[in-house]
Amino acid sequence: MGTYVAIDIDADPGQMAQTVYDEIASNIPGWEEAPANLETFLVAALTRLMSEVAILGAQAAQAIFYEFGRTIVNVPPLLPTRAIGTTTWTMEDNAGYTIPAGTQLVLDASGSEQVGFLTMTEVVVPPGSTATAAGEVPIQSLVEGPEGNDLTGDGTLVSALPFVTSIVVVDSPEGGDDGETEEEYVARLTEEMGLLSRAPILIDDYPPFIRKIPGVYRAVAVDNWDGTDPDTLDHVLEVGYVAIDDDGEDVSAPIKALITADLDERTLSNITINAGAPTYTTIWVTTVVRCLPGYDPTAVDSAVTTAIQDYLDPARWGVPEFISPERNEADIGLAWRNANVLRYGELWSLVDRVSGVDYVETLFVDDATAPDAADVVNITLSGIVPLTRPATTGTGIAVTANAA
Repeated sequence: MGTYVAIDIDADPGQMAQTVYDEIASNIPGWEEAPANLETFLVAALTRLMSEVAILGAQAAQAIFYEFGRTIVNVPPLLPTRAIGTTTWTMEDNAGYTIPAGTQLVLDASGSEQVGFLTMTEVVVPPGSTATAAGEVPIQSLVEGPEGNDLTGDGTLVSALPFVTSIVVVDSPEGGDDGETEEEYVARLTEEMGLLSRAPILIDDYPPFIRKIPGVYRAVAVDNWDGTDPDTLDHVLEVGYVAIDDDGEDVSAPIKALITADLDERTLSNITINAGAPTYTTIWVTTVVRCLPGYDPTAVDSAVTTAIQDYLDPARWGVPEFISPERNEADIGLAWRNANVLRYGELWSLVDRVSGVDYVETLFVDDATAPDAADVVNITLSGIVPLTRPATTGTGIAVTANAA
């Protein structure tokens, strides 16, 4: 079991000063420390500053490890919690009443000590009833910590609800805790890091391992895929993957062999790893845009063409515009959303946002030949892991930018 080792730094300014005095005396025969000497004042002042820096250094090491565990290793600290219990409330009659959420009460702790609680939800006592169901009203302590745990007996209202005649605890409050101190957290983090697996568990765990292989730029893994079946994902306990280089091309067979061998070594023995290949679909685009006043149509034409080509570039297809922080991707450009539909609306929006474009007049897209006026629909891409390519033959990416 691992143990967190704190940095042992001597931060005693007196000891630091004495070390300096000893060094001076050893190099200047006959020198002695004297309170009125300038060097004595300087050494005392500097060693006080050095002591503060040393203390900060010792503290920072633990604080850095704390943040490392919380944000990088993703081991959350145990935060303070409030005690939660249940109660039964009795009314003065059966006219029907509502106990609002947030109603405050106190429970006796010991002697004259009381702990404040509040109701967690609104509870309705319907006409004809004189009490809630047993334990129907959940309560939570007002403060975090264990002070509200294991309290029993009757509660006393703080909020003004004159129709309530009694409050009885059913399930004693529990779960209140002070949380971990920084020292307790780093000790637990040290232990848990020894248990962290270098094996991919979830399907999203595979791409980071694949990207570590030289020659791989982006990667995606697909559950229940044998790597060759173009249509179905029914291969239980199999994981297929696709890796591409920075040009968006399928990596070579030797690189795939390295990837498969690495994943085989990391993955559970009953999981089969399969190398797959992307399926490329060539896309033709024809569009006419209107320029904003003051913009050169030739420059806008070039910018729109570049934007479309980048969008359809296989090296970038499937890169999400935004990514959840929980994914912890070091570079958003390496993320890969396995998208199997080219959405007409997304492409239109992309062109419309290019600098200098006032609005899109027409936009047509096709996956077989130069598009015409009928091609204003989404395109379903072929394959389990599809990638797009911008057309370079025929009209390819045809852009016309009209002046304002």
